[in-house]
Amino acid sequence: MLRKYTFKKEERLCSNSIITKLFSEGNRSISCFPIRLVFLILPSEKSKLPSLLISAPKRNFKLAVDRNRIKRQIREIYRVSNGPLTDVLEKNNHGLAIALLFTDKKIWDSKDLKPRLQSVLDNLVKSLDSDQVK
Repeated sequence: MLRKYTFKKEERLCSNSIITKLFSEGNRSISCFPIRLVFLILPSEKSKLPSLLISAPKRNFKLAVDRNRIKRQIREIYRVSNGPLTDVLEKNNHGLAIALLFTDKKIWDSKDLKPRLQSVLDNLVKSLDSDQVK
């Protein structure tokens, strides 16, 4: 089956209640500088797609142009490399809320950022696969 590399509205984390729960109860985090990933396993829902929140702090990047560029880079890398993550979620039959936080104070090139983000996603897949959390 061909995989579509998309990032639809259903994959964006917009619910304030889930975002609050993610940062209060979702104390599981994975880091690989400059990316920090915080995740929360949700009970099975209709959609098995992970919900994603991307953040670049205004404290470190005063210009919205810079924050938007970082978020665009992260979104594009995630869009292309989220296949194994969705496969694990379908296999384990549960949902996932993810926050990707950019922690550095300088803008990175996409070619330098891609291996870091992929390693964080790979670590997430390994931890979800080994936990077999229901």
